[in-house]
Amino acid sequence: MYLENEISLRMKVGASSLWSIAILVASVAAGFSFLAFDLTARRSALFCLAVLLGTSLLLYPELALALYVVVGDVKGDDRVAALLPWDMTLALGGFLVAGIILNLLRKKPMIAMPSVYFLFIPLLVIMVASLTYTPIFDAGLEKTGRFLSVTGIVIVAPFFVLGTPQAMKRFLYGFAIVALAICGYSLGALGGSERLVTPSSNTIGLGHIACCLILIILFGVMPHLRFLQRMLLYPILASRLCRLSGQVHAGPW
Repeated sequence: MYLENEISLRMKVGASSLWSIAILVASVAAGFSFLAFDLTARRSALFCLAVLLGTSLLLYPELALALYVVVGDVKGDDRVAALLPWDMTLALGGFLVAGIILNLLRKKPMIAMPSVYFLFIPLLVIMVASLTYTPIFDAGLEKTGRFLSVTGIVIVAPFFVLGTPQAMKRFLYGFAIVALAICGYSLGALGGSERLVTPSSNTIGLGHIACCLILIILFGVMPHLRFLQRMLLYPILASRLCRLSGQVHAGPW
């Protein structure tokens, strides 16, 4: 009993120390920014929001993974792309890798990668081999690099960041919130001649996101709700199914 109490006390002290360091770093960064830059009220609010978002992505890399899998359907909008001076996929990949390293330092539980995942290696070899006949070698090299980095992170990262039920729930809820926002964005095209698309003008991507959102609601949310609570989600499911049905009949054009 004494040993358990001692371990519990050390864990609490370690967690409080981590938060103390995070608060200290945030305070110093905020003070330096206010003194070094001419920050207006709007810039200050954006800076605080960026610090809060960046800290959340580092402490909970499963949220970065949730954004990572849908960022390609968002960054095509010039207004979204202008928020960062870098490619948003690479920026989120950097946060995800940094979060994984932080998880390793914090000794967070990981999941062993099954041997069947090594079957992805032939796919990577085929992609690299396609460089031998690409018309523009530099463009092919760039696409291959993006394929290796983006696909590699998506395949490997879940084993490092989804090691606990809590992390899995945060990932699913984070993805669901972003997916719902993207589907809501497409509603602006209703009643006109435009297609229902994501901010990156991808109608197939919208169908994929809507389908994943339906699965999360059906199997991850609704089984834990009472009947009256489920009734509130049926309109959302109906709108998603209507969107998928419309895309199936209209096709990708």
